[in-house]
Amino acid sequence: MKLTRRNILKTSVFSGAAILSGTSHATPVNAPARWDATYDVVIIGAGGGGMMAAHYAAEKGLKPVVLE
Repeated sequence: MKLTRRNILKTSVFSGAAILSGTSHATPVNAPARWDATYDVVIIGAGGGGMMAAHYAAEKGLKPVVLE
């Protein structure tokens, strides 16, 4: 197979679909029946930027949540 952007994209899409199809019905073991939490800031991603955003939000007195 020739290494092109199109072939890389096709492979990654099919791989991602295969992974997601196997885990689409997975639920956490200790998942609460209802989640009633309130946050001031919702941060998507627990990378360096997300963690720093949560840190600075907490320093400003806000209640952040980081979702990964």
